[in-house]
Amino acid sequence: MGSTPIYKSGLHQDRFLKVALDEEKCKGAGFCQQVCPKNCYELDRIRHIAIMPRSDRCVQCGACIVQCPYDALYFEDPEGKMVLPETVRRFKLNLLGKRPVKMKV
Repeated sequence: MGSTPIYKSGLHQDRFLKVALDEEKCKGAGFCQQVCPKNCYELDRIRHIAIMPRSDRCVQCGACIVQCPYDALYFEDPEGKMVLPETVRRFKLNLLGKRPVKMKV
């Protein structure tokens, strides 16, 4: 199986990224809630979207981004630039330790 980090790294540029949610794309499927190692997510059952009330716990592992079927989650850097889900999927592993997209060689 793949491993999801549960501690924030102080050595990588990833520590400056934050997970952002596009509420228009979110359908409230809850995969983010299921895979988050720090329990950052809850589902808002009224609006049918995920919310991140414990975002301060986030370790930027990207598991939620990789698993979201609607591409509603992405990384955002301090300057507001987006790291799109398809880019994250190229470099992060899914829960089975595999890359869900084929790498172009």
